[in-house]
Amino acid sequence: MPHYMEAIINGSGWRHICEDLDIHYIDPTESLENVLTEVSETEILFTEAMHGAIIADALRVPWVAIKTHSRILEFKWNDWLSNLGVSYQPFQIRRKSSVIGNATPPKYVEYQLIRMQMALALRSSKPSLSHSLKIEELEEQVLEQLEKLKNNILQNQIFLA
Repeated sequence: MPHYMEAIINGSGWRHICEDLDIHYIDPTESLENVLTEVSETEILFTEAMHGAIIADALRVPWVAIKTHSRILEFKWNDWLSNLGVSYQPFQIRRKSSVIGNATPPKYVEYQLIRMQMALALRSSKPSLSHSLKIEELEEQVLEQLEKLKNNILQNQIFLA
């Protein structure tokens, strides 16, 4: 599952790579319902998108972070994962071009290099998944804060009346 913008720019290239490797491509530009269904039916999600990892983790689907360019904001990943007790260890896919093709000779070489790196990621990456107890603890904290917020709103309505 690529990042949303990567899917817009290179979706067909990634789709071809996934087909070549006999893995399912999840298109983040699809409807929310389709993406959630596809992620929930996935054995391991390989994702460039942090939102893909968040969805997978929430659905208890193991995931592998993929990093394809330097524009990926690691501090966001680290901020999210530090709350879950998980470290950000992406599998680096090195690219020379921002566009993935599979027809013209320069694009074909780039395509094959990315395909080989993705095949290596499939064989050698260790999937991540936060601990269920940590998720329950964080859910409890969110519910407590929500209750405090509701109480504050109710108290302020009494004073405003």
